[in-house]
Amino acid sequence: MMKRISREYLVQILAFGVSIADRVVIAGVLIRLWGVDGFASWTLALAITGMIGVFDFGFGTYFPNRMFFAVEQKREADALHILGAGNLMVGLAGLVGLIAIIASQVLAPGAKDHSQMSMVLLLFLGGATAVRQAMGQQMAVYRAHQEFFLQSMVTTLGDLARLLAILAFAFVGGGIVEIALVSLGATLLFSVAWPIWDTRRRYRKFAYRWAVPERQERWPALGTSMLYWAQASVTTGVTFLPVVILGQFKASAFVVAQFALMRTLANLVRTTAQLFANVFGLEAARRIAVKDQPGLTRVYLDSSRFLTVQMGAVVGMLAAAGQGLFSLWTGQGSMFDAMLFWLSVGPPLLLPTVAIAVQIMTCANLPLPLAYGRVAQLTLTLLAYALLPIDQVALRMMAALAIGEIVGLGIPVLKTSRTLIPDVRLSHHVVLLTLGGVASLASWVMTMAGLRLGGQQPVLQLACGLVFGGVTLVLLVWFLGLTGQRRLQFENAIRSRLKR
Repeated sequence: MMKRISREYLVQILAFGVSIADRVVIAGVLIRLWGVDGFASWTLALAITGMIGVFDFGFGTYFPNRMFFAVEQKREADALHILGAGNLMVGLAGLVGLIAIIASQVLAPGAKDHSQMSMVLLLFLGGATAVRQAMGQQMAVYRAHQEFFLQSMVTTLGDLARLLAILAFAFVGGGIVEIALVSLGATLLFSVAWPIWDTRRRYRKFAYRWAVPERQERWPALGTSMLYWAQASVTTGVTFLPVVILGQFKASAFVVAQFALMRTLANLVRTTAQLFANVFGLEAARRIAVKDQPGLTRVYLDSSRFLTVQMGAVVGMLAAAGQGLFSLWTGQGSMFDAMLFWLSVGPPLLLPTVAIAVQIMTCANLPLPLAYGRVAQLTLTLLAYALLPIDQVALRMMAALAIGEIVGLGIPVLKTSRTLIPDVRLSHHVVLLTLGGVASLASWVMTMAGLRLGGQQPVLQLACGLVFGGVTLVLLVWFLGLTGQRRLQFENAIRSRLKR
């Protein structure tokens, strides 16, 4: 188990790096090349087309999970049928989403304000989003064969190829529509054609196929999928709707860009949590599938401790180095806002195990509690945005998001997770909160020390701060994030490799 988890975690770190480049590097380059107005237009277009995910209808989770269990239980014929049915349903869902989003912009009251160029932009970006969504079932073939490492590698390398293509065309003077077309082309080549070829090569029987769901399975599939859809659509809405709302209420380009950039910076913390939760949530789901309750409890306790310390250390680093990092990143130092940052990182810092609990429930096909939580999250977010007495719209939106995530989703999910893992007590969460606070403070102190050691040169100052913070992160994870038993296992594994 440790070898598989370690390999999967390493590729998640690679995926984390590509994700940072996708969100951070692209944003920094485009805002410098196109200015605040151009970057705000790009951000708003991405948010609008990102809403295509609302039309997933839960198929992108339900069918891959069913295929995973069928393969684990050696029911190959069922697994192949589920593969084809899932490909058909997620493909149709992506097409419906693309049509619906484009139609919503054409038929909207302010449609006359959209230029032909902006509609072409939405079509290209929406097409890239739709086809990536349509590939979800085929990509799950890797996971179904316990090759989550390969799935992550194929996904990550496809994203990297798309990222490099966008950067290359942006540097040679490509405009916003040309870059969107490049994004669509790279997606079709590296995130569609390549995975279809690779899965056919590795798992010949599981080559890309379509199949119509059988009559007796349609209603059960639809019922469970709708529960996943209830939570996934809210997640998509929480991710993209705030920018769409700011755009619809005619917020200035500066406000839209600032909100998007600050959220991108703070979301490095969330990405840290998610890449880790992907690996351990899948391992926990395996324990559920084989009814290994002690193993499930052990995986949850160890992974939540590791995740909490890791995430707390990242928060401390970003809190200390955020201003300098933001200035170097965007060239727009005035856009950094500490309050926006803390509101964004508050929920995962206060409730660090939510990411793992959500992933466990998702992988184990337990969508109902998450559906209730996601709906409550969106409802509370919208209510808070409407009622909070905060004049600054970006600050009000970020505060509303924090309230919705903590009260609507976080607390109920942790309460429900005890039905799966009854041995987890309140004291465990208190310990995690303490460890996260200690890690954040220690990382902040050491990063600040590095910044001061760097002198007055901004780049050198930031480099020293990040080196000090990074070393502190590694030490904190090793001594606080790992139990003595896990640390000993890693030490033995390292010694074994060195002897070879």
